[in-house]
Amino acid sequence: MARTARYVTSTGTDTYANSTSSSTPMSLTTAFANAAAGDDIYVKADATYTRTASDTPANNGTVANPIQYIGYSATITDGYLGRTNGNGPLVTSNYPTIAYNSGFGLTASIKTFTIWKTLLITGSIAGNVIIVGGNNALISCSINNAADSAVSVGVSFSGASGISLDTDVTCSGASLAGFGYSVAGSGTRIIGGRISVSQNACIRLTASTATVFAAFVTFLPCLNGVVFADTSTFTGLNCTAYGLGGDFFQHPNFAMTNTSLLVNCMGTDSNYFARSLYSATAVNPLLRAYNRTRDNANVDTGFTDWPEYGRITTDTGGPETDYVAAG
Repeated sequence: MARTARYVTSTGTDTYANSTSSSTPMSLTTAFANAAAGDDIYVKADATYTRTASDTPANNGTVANPIQYIGYSATITDGYLGRTNGNGPLVTSNYPTIAYNSGFGLTASIKTFTIWKTLLITGSIAGNVIIVGGNNALISCSINNAADSAVSVGVSFSGASGISLDTDVTCSGASLAGFGYSVAGSGTRIIGGRISVSQNACIRLTASTATVFAAFVTFLPCLNGVVFADTSTFTGLNCTAYGLGGDFFQHPNFAMTNTSLLVNCMGTDSNYFARSLYSATAVNPLLRAYNRTRDNANVDTGFTDWPEYGRITTDTGGPETDYVAAG
């Protein structure tokens, strides 16, 4: 099945059927209502797309033909401009801004095989700016939830096998901002990108079925990096966390039955690199290998029956100085 290019502008009024030319674009509302498997929906960054209600796309992609929503400015390949300073924030000047008014968001939780690329999506909601379903992917997107709420979320993965690639997520509420990612689905992968949350946690695993693999992710200053709400599993590879008010990795106060893994991660200037809050005598399972830590206020606790391999510390002082776990 051949892919079909279709076009959206902020002033588009044409039909879905006629939207195959950039000179006859449709509206974003029309796209959400009609986009079908095999469609590449090119969303032009010509003005802000102000949304006055929540959006729920009507159709699924398929295994063979996902639906794509791709942001661009002048030509359909110019959306991605890289990052500032190599690993700084995404450059979003060529991204279309999809701005949800207070209390609204993009709900794609029941839609499968959809790709969202080079889009700037903003909202202010005590909930999720975007909920993505099974086999959805966010690629080089920037997501921001400005709500001052403890339950605000940037991205929620509700289905299995979700992907976030090179995507920045921010919860910028002044004092109560909730979670960058909230994950209930299994097989979720978060690769690259930056997460910034003024409070609570960058990643929250919310169901026993949730499994997250995160690699090359930067956790910017927040309260905690990764927290659990159920007996789920987290794997971190080559992640960086610094200046956290709490812990990079925090197990909850109940028995965990699945083994999480931290490999070659960097954790600095936080409370703990890894901590279990479990108050019973059992030790929760966490395998740590080849991580680097510096100037955290406390050494890891709650995982002492699990071996740790090859940690490197480069402390300048404090409780971690000269601490290297046996391995």
